[in-house]
Amino acid sequence: MKKTWVQWFGSGLLIVLLAGCSGSGAGVSPPDDGIDDGGDDGGSVDPPPPVSPFTPPSEAQALYYVIDFPDDFAAVKDNYNVGPATLYADLPRPMAVTYDGFMEITIASTPNANIQSDATLTIDMQSGAISGGASDFIGWAYNAETDSNDLALYEGDITFSGGSLVAGLTGDTRLEMQVDGALDNGLQDFTLTGTLDGRLYGAAADGLYAGGSYYGIGRDITLTADGADVYGSASIWALKQ
Repeated sequence: MKKTWVQWFGSGLLIVLLAGCSGSGAGVSPPDDGIDDGGDDGGSVDPPPPVSPFTPPSEAQALYYVIDFPDDFAAVKDNYNVGPATLYADLPRPMAVTYDGFMEITIASTPNANIQSDATLTIDMQSGAISGGASDFIGWAYNAETDSNDLALYEGDITFSGGSLVAGLTGDTRLEMQVDGALDNGLQDFTLTGTLDGRLYGAAADGLYAGGSYYGIGRDITLTADGADVYGSASIWALKQ
């Protein structure tokens, strides 16, 4: 949960910040104002923060996700369409091209979530075959018990396979790929299967987008939570290595 995670993970940061403000770090207690408020500490301690039901990310994962990930994600998501759609006739055949980027899965269930992971995929420009995957997603998951958000690790893998490249009505390159995998956030088990479709962009197929969803109409993907179908979407944005 966002509140709990800040307490759990932020305590170390708080100590560092307070130590830095004290100059030598020799003390971080507030100064005595000389006023006796009549209170008695009585050795009381603050209760520990609630324990999240979700699998927590490592400290390094959490730091990256909160501090650096937003900019890294935006750098790809905002620039995947580097130029107009790639013309099918101009594909860099017969080579295979590898792309690095991110995959995002939106889960509309209880708890709902919006999670992301690094993604790498390779496309054979001659046959259209696609391979690759994304692993260990991270994102904020709603915790109904505390009415707040937990930063959670979704362990598992989503694999990319199949694949095809075809010419659209305007000669642009359309891609299609299959996704399949399972994730576990410590509270629920999720599965994702189905088809993502999209386009290649740039004169030399420099970027790509592919996506699929199911919100009651037009099923591209099947997303389940503990075996039950839920609404959601899956998207990939990537740039050529």
